[in-house]
Amino acid sequence: MKLHVFGVFAVLLLLVGAVPVNAQSGNRGMSVSVPFGFAVGNVLLPKGEYTFTNALGAVKLRGLHVSIFTTTMPTEQRGGKNAYELGFHLVNGQYFLASIWMGNDLAGRKLPVSKHERELTAQAGNPELIILTASAR
Repeated sequence: MKLHVFGVFAVLLLLVGAVPVNAQSGNRGMSVSVPFGFAVGNVLLPKGEYTFTNALGAVKLRGLHVSIFTTTMPTEQRGGKNAYELGFHLVNGQYFLASIWMGNDLAGRKLPVSKHERELTAQAGNPELIILTASAR
């Protein structure tokens, strides 16, 4: 009997704990028109319209023919309170998605640097930071 009561309590605790996580992840996001091709990790994406959505430590990026998740880490705050921006590293003529700021987030999110970007940076020097302003979705 004690084991059954403990199991029911554990399930209820998990359900109650899951509600705030879903509420935090919400459907906050942004849309942006990227005027150049760019890389996210090892994936090359063409210029076009993209939407970005927070997904608990990751970001979902969706374009016309692609939908990918990428891991992210917290980074510094940028822009105003409601900044919707994408940061790209421009290295030797190639663009790499580097950071994302979605509105009221206290900190932006940065993406891991790919092996290819590290190699190009070692050859060409420090990347130029390009900021695109986006709109809330």
